[in-house]
Amino acid sequence: MRENVPRISINLVSRFIVVDSNATSVPTLDSRKRVVPNREYFILLQDWATKVGEESWMQLEDKTMKWMYGYDDFTKCWEPTRTSDGGNVGGAVPISAILLNDKGWYDHEIVKQQPFNLPLERFKINASEDVLFRIVNGGVAQELMLYVEGHSMTVVAADGDEVVPMQVDRLIVFPGERYDVLIKGLDKPVKKSYRIQVETIQRYFFDWTEIPIVYGFGFVEYEQDGLPEDKTSPNLLHPECTKDKKCSVLNCPFQRWVAQPNFTCISYDNLQNPFPENIETEILQASQFNGGFEVCLLV
Repeated sequence: MRENVPRISINLVSRFIVVDSNATSVPTLDSRKRVVPNREYFILLQDWATKVGEESWMQLEDKTMKWMYGYDDFTKCWEPTRTSDGGNVGGAVPISAILLNDKGWYDHEIVKQQPFNLPLERFKINASEDVLFRIVNGGVAQELMLYVEGHSMTVVAADGDEVVPMQVDRLIVFPGERYDVLIKGLDKPVKKSYRIQVETIQRYFFDWTEIPIVYGFGFVEYEQDGLPEDKTSPNLLHPECTKDKKCSVLNCPFQRWVAQPNFTCISYDNLQNPFPENIETEILQASQFNGGFEVCLLV
């Protein structure tokens, strides 16, 4: 993985999806049981670093990571980041932007206040359509949380394998992970575009000072004529998640998210195989493993 850091961080990453033409339907939670999506989109998430990959790699090898902000400012040193529970889960390099399909913005204040004015990725949709998003985190280090404004998400596959569909409000994707998410177009959309919000879940530097959340955006855009475009600055603090109506977050690395008390964490292992009878019994066996630890001493 470390050898891939320079390549990934200069955007040498793409997608290759193999689809069985005889099995194009996905499971649903409604009475239809399975549907063939009206549209399919791919979303590649990336944490775009402030430095080029080769330089970051050299500093990692030379153990000079604390000077990621430069060698001439002794008042500003880089430290890997922590999540709200103190865990060191990602945050290996400073981030310039969060990208959706290579599109993002370097100025964090502008992207937070007026993402609708920026050339960000847009996914066309019509009312009541079933749209499948294949989501991959192709980043270097950051786990990223994603949600679609005003739309519920149904996870139908994880890492290429179909799962029992699960409806969630938020989804966290770690580097290298893949999820297929089905959303249904609103019957009566009230505006042209609904944002896809992606954000980091890092919270602290290693000295426990807080680090700002970094955001990235895309949009689900309705093709219906006459819908107004929302030009107000978005509320990024998840106001729809309340004490009485908490939002569910799949693949959450916490048992309880202290920094987000209105979130309910759902761990990855809550996803279920829809065809347990097809699992090889040998895989499910619990047997002692006592080999393969031999050490070869070189004299």
